[in-house]
Amino acid sequence: MSFWKDKRVLVTGGTGFIGSHLVDRLLVEGAVVRVCGRSSSCRGEVEYLCGNLMSREFSQRACESQEAVFHLAAKVAGVGYNSKHSGTILYDNAFVGLNILEAAVSCGVERILLASSACVYSRDSAVPTPETEGFIGNPEPTNLGYGWAKRFLEVQALCYTTQYPIKIALPRLYNAYGPRDDFSWETSHVIPALIRKVVEGGDTVKVWGDGSQTRSFLYVSDFLEGLMLTLEQYPECDPVNIGSEEEVTILGLINLITKIAGSQAHVEFERDKPLGQLRRIGDCSKARELLGFKPRVGLSEGIGRTISWYRDQQSG
Repeated sequence: MSFWKDKRVLVTGGTGFIGSHLVDRLLVEGAVVRVCGRSSSCRGEVEYLCGNLMSREFSQRACESQEAVFHLAAKVAGVGYNSKHSGTILYDNAFVGLNILEAAVSCGVERILLASSACVYSRDSAVPTPETEGFIGNPEPTNLGYGWAKRFLEVQALCYTTQYPIKIALPRLYNAYGPRDDFSWETSHVIPALIRKVVEGGDTVKVWGDGSQTRSFLYVSDFLEGLMLTLEQYPECDPVNIGSEEEVTILGLINLITKIAGSQAHVEFERDKPLGQLRRIGDCSKARELLGFKPRVGLSEGIGRTISWYRDQQSG
């Protein structure tokens, strides 16, 4: 029997990219799902609460009668937006994190997943980056506000578990991608932004930096597996990297996307724009050993699925 069968589960951010996929998966596993957010685009089997998690009263109402919480709601976007809105991103994410954790404790929630991020790591972290480097130096400058907000979230978790009998999972999440991702020009991450540029037929794809930056990307179904395994098997208030160890340069990623999309677009580098972190890839050995976590969808397959989905949306 599934661990999640008949469990009452709240998903914050449940109408977003990751959250909507997680809701679908939890329903398949037999969970009784509640979603809170500002958009009501939910499946009929889901209880939906419309409101703002910046409100302590709403956070309390959202957590009432729940056995588990996935706290995925976050204010974050791509490098351009993040670097210009550090204060807002820090404040909003830290405030909501405090509200939801306080509400979970007050309502007697048994376990909660607080989604942390690879953005806690500094620009000078070892590569691949182990969890032990989460509080060394400052977070990478282009994600300064978000990185500190996630560090604060982890400190909150530590303090609350020393005082209250709540189980907290702390996955440090690397870049996710896949269908339903954010494809808007202002707030999208690198993969949806590149797919949109290529699929919409531009002759030139402009890319920030020089293309030498490296990243690892985790397809959404594998991302969900990591989230659910962490909350089910390791709610120990101990950070665990969840990501892929398949490292790719941004130039290599562009070439892969153009090849799969059948595009002849020319790449133009904007070298005066922020590079972001030069290399970002996690040491995911802890997740393998503790959770048996191993990504199943390779980058080429995942990019192909995402391009197909985006084209279907455009033609529909």
